[in-house]
Amino acid sequence: MLRSALRRMAPGSGSARPTVRKGGCSPSLLAPVASGRRLAVAERIVQERLARSGDGRRARVELVSFVERIGAEAVEPAAAARFAFYRLRAVKHVLDSLRFRRAGRDDRPREFLETYAPLIVDNEIGGGPILRYEAILEVHDRHRGTRTSDEIAWLAVTNGLRGECEGDLPCHATRANTLYGEYLRRHPQGIFADQAVRGLFQSALWWRDAMANPRVFNPVGECAPLMQPVAAIRMAVEGARAADRDRTLRELDEIRRACS
Repeated sequence: MLRSALRRMAPGSGSARPTVRKGGCSPSLLAPVASGRRLAVAERIVQERLARSGDGRRARVELVSFVERIGAEAVEPAAAARFAFYRLRAVKHVLDSLRFRRAGRDDRPREFLETYAPLIVDNEIGGGPILRYEAILEVHDRHRGTRTSDEIAWLAVTNGLRGECEGDLPCHATRANTLYGEYLRRHPQGIFADQAVRGLFQSALWWRDAMANPRVFNPVGECAPLMQPVAAIRMAVEGARAADRDRTLRELDEIRRACS
């Protein structure tokens, strides 16, 4: 249906609505289009579809194909970056529909998962497959320097990592460094820098409390592996422009003193 929407955008006819034949494209997928505005109209459709939460799996898979088809026409660097971002989000949209399946029921779209395997990693502990962290950063690096690269880097944070730490404090700190710390190293003045530093501040508060509990934290065996990510996080926060920067640095310094 998405492909039908674009086919019916009549170039050279000024602003117009495509004709809808019986069994054709839903009016909800149609938008006024002017000659030469195909990419802009398609982008608006993509944005509207990504903002929806009630689409079924088939519609979500269709959106991935639509984004790829239209994205191939985006040759200008800023537009290419936006459509690369939309593609990641569209694939994630499909993966979100697979989370927390009923036990014993496997109705996953195998062809889709095989086609997009380089972008996907299994995460059964977290409820289902997610985007592969490294794959998101590869897309980020291909579009480094564009405005959208900031959003792609933040997607790597919100997407998360596979597995869980189960109370292992050095593991939690390492994950925080991989997610929030890496975002700040790539975008120290980014539009999500405040959120990244705030997340690290809240994590540092939890780490300090956990370190005071001998049932959770053993300084003899865990201080050294904890200090490695904490030091990297501190450097990332120090270079950031964020509202909670100073108090986060103070919390991190308290953690370092507790292990000195």
